[in-house]
Amino acid sequence: MFGRKGTQSRGKQIGFTLLEVLVAFVVMSAVLVVIVQGFAGGLRNLGSTDNYGLAALIAESRLNEVGLIHPVEEGEIEGIEEGTDFSWRIRFEPWEDTAMLAGESLQGLLLVTVEVAWPEFGKDKTFRLYSLRQESIN
Repeated sequence: MFGRKGTQSRGKQIGFTLLEVLVAFVVMSAVLVVIVQGFAGGLRNLGSTDNYGLAALIAESRLNEVGLIHPVEEGEIEGIEEGTDFSWRIRFEPWEDTAMLAGESLQGLLLVTVEVAWPEFGKDKTFRLYSLRQESIN
């Protein structure tokens, strides 16, 4: 179309320039990277939480065996949970806390420590449970 002076008039541009499209693409890519990293971190934390839950279950099971399967006497017992990467250790040691005893004598009381360990993301993780038990009478 020609204007009054015989020149072609420019119409309104419709759409985006190449620069605008590139800027939008860069911003969208940055946002997408942040979202994907957050999602991956959430999955990693979910796996870690699952491992801690399983470790707590194993530790509680081993603690329940104390006095039934494992005698309550000074020493240490170790094992590996079948079908998993989890290992466990039960340690029996004399417990002497004079502040808690308030002058009373409690002979044969042992501190029982159940420790469960497993590898996770190249690091060794542990979970511990503690209990007090009376030493087995032979």
